[in-house]
Amino acid sequence: MAVEALRRTILLDKSLQLCWIAQNGADALKQCAISPPDLVLMDLFMPVMDGVEATRRIMKLKPCQILIVTASVSSNASKVFEAMGAGALDAVAVPALVGEKSNGLELLKKIGTIKQLAFSTGSLEYGKTNIIEPIGRSSCGFRLVVIGCSTGGPH
Repeated sequence: MAVEALRRTILLDKSLQLCWIAQNGADALKQCAISPPDLVLMDLFMPVMDGVEATRRIMKLKPCQILIVTASVSSNASKVFEAMGAGALDAVAVPALVGEKSNGLELLKKIGTIKQLAFSTGSLEYGKTNIIEPIGRSSCGFRLVVIGCSTGGPH
């Protein structure tokens, strides 16, 4: 059901193309080596190799943008964070199928954001050093503020 919901959601945006569907994490790793995609939609729970390990291995073998797609982001938060630590960019819930359609607007929005950041500006190109210009000197026309803190950090 999840694969069908993702497939139907991708079909809603004519600028997107489905390259391949992997049956498990090991298959995704193999497919990335053969035909690297621009973006991988990665489930967390799969047979043979889970999404966290597949993400880790893909990022070592053929780095690319990976978006975690799982039944519940909040219920699987620890696995989501583990996958993001391995190189995934973000996470979103699997869209639900309603009749013949998918309500995948949130997924398409996240894909659009990744597409804009990664391919319009070239800022998420893996394997290269990304230098952030000082505020006011950005050549891409937007400013980025990043805040990182531990769980015991500021409120």
